[in-house]
Amino acid sequence: MRDEKAGIYNRKLTLPLLIFLGLVIIAMAVLIYFGKVSGDALLFLVGIIVGYIMNMIQGLLNSPWETETEE
Repeated sequence: MRDEKAGIYNRKLTLPLLIFLGLVIIAMAVLIYFGKVSGDALLFLVGIIVGYIMNMIQGLLNSPWETETEE
C-alpha cells in the first residue's frame, strides 16, 4: 500500500518536472538560435539534466522502504 501511494506520487511529480525541463531546453535552444547564448551552455545544461533524470529514475526503481538484510 505504501509503495503504491509513493508510486502514484512519483508519477504525478515526474511528468510536470519532465515537461518543465523540456521547456527549459527548448528556451535555451531558441536563445542559441538567436545568438544570445553559446552552444556550450546548452551542452552543459543538457548534461546536468541527463544526470538529474538518471538519478530520478534510479530513485524510482529503488524503493526507499526496501531494506537489505545482512546475514
